[in-house]
Amino acid sequence: MKNKFSKIKLDMNSIKKYRSYLIILAILIGLLILRSVILRQPDERLTYTIHKSQLSETVKITGTYNASSQTEVFSPTNGVISQFFVSNQDTVQKGDPLFHVESTASDDEKAAANTNYQQAVTALQTAKQAKETADATMWVKQKALLDAENNLNLMNDRLAESGDNPTTKEPYTQLEIESIKSAVTTTRKEFENTENQYKQADQNIASAQALVNSAKLALDATKSKTVYSPASGKVVNLLKSVGDGVASQVGGQPVLLVSNIETPSIIAKASEIDVIRLKEGQEAQIVFDADKKTIFTGKITAIDTIGTTTAGITTYDVRIELTDFTSSEIKPSMTATITINTYEKNDVVSVPNSAILYQDNQAYLKKANKQEDLVKVNLGYQGLTKTEIASELPEGLEILAVTD
Repeated sequence: MKNKFSKIKLDMNSIKKYRSYLIILAILIGLLILRSVILRQPDERLTYTIHKSQLSETVKITGTYNASSQTEVFSPTNGVISQFFVSNQDTVQKGDPLFHVESTASDDEKAAANTNYQQAVTALQTAKQAKETADATMWVKQKALLDAENNLNLMNDRLAESGDNPTTKEPYTQLEIESIKSAVTTTRKEFENTENQYKQADQNIASAQALVNSAKLALDATKSKTVYSPASGKVVNLLKSVGDGVASQVGGQPVLLVSNIETPSIIAKASEIDVIRLKEGQEAQIVFDADKKTIFTGKITAIDTIGTTTAGITTYDVRIELTDFTSSEIKPSMTATITINTYEKNDVVSVPNSAILYQDNQAYLKKANKQEDLVKVNLGYQGLTKTEIASELPEGLEILAVTD
């Protein structure tokens, strides 16, 4: 009985083993059938049917929206803002009042700043006077040098002629000769020293002027002042309010910006491949990352001639001015994608660039038949992916889309 059960168990194991083999065999047969079906189907990627259509080419680049100009406006005073004359988005003209700052400097700080300023002014005046003195002295030393050189030349001429000293009417003594030569050396050194002082005077004046400017800023930082707009434009980035403390420009942040956005533009970067297809005047479609639903328009107004190379990659700046741009949602420094239509022609025959075969400087297409006959063609516009065929070709002609 035990042997009978063992035999039945063995038969069941054999059946399971054979069933696994059958399943694997069936899968392999299915894969082979599927492979044969796929191989029998033509690969449409290898052929292209000739037909007329629109040939267009676009270039896509990214850029940043910029205002035409922006001017930072600082507080000249360390203090507290007591009044604003403008708000964000207000339009101002150059010279319009922007805000008033009440100084928080103590009387001692004001007195010290004033003393430092007066001392700097005095030092500047001294430096200027030193230059005038050096200038006058230099002319005197120059005349003395010329006189000494004339005496030396005269002596040399007289000695060459065995003449006498015109002053003593007797032959030159060795002491007189050495004295005349020494006078030239001495006066030349004196002149060069004075000349160096004159040249150094300009540097001293520049340094003294820098100290005056610095002292003036420090003095202004102790005074209450109204700040006026340095340029015409629109007030932006005004985050301060009345009562806020501000620091002078030396150590502070701008209170606001005056931005000129009358001619808003985008500065984009184009690669070497793209830039050769771009021209001034081409129309552009702009989509900002912050508002992908709205399409703005613009045109190229300038393209760099010399590119910028960073990490081995060369790019060229392209300026696109926006037209009829009135959006208040788009702000400077936002990123945009710019699409530029660089070529467009209707009702033309075009083929993939990979379909063109070149032999002896002549272009050919290969017919998609067993013989793979060559068709000689003339080319029109050559784009990045497709090329216009200027020759007449029959509609429906099949060619190889990829040639060796």
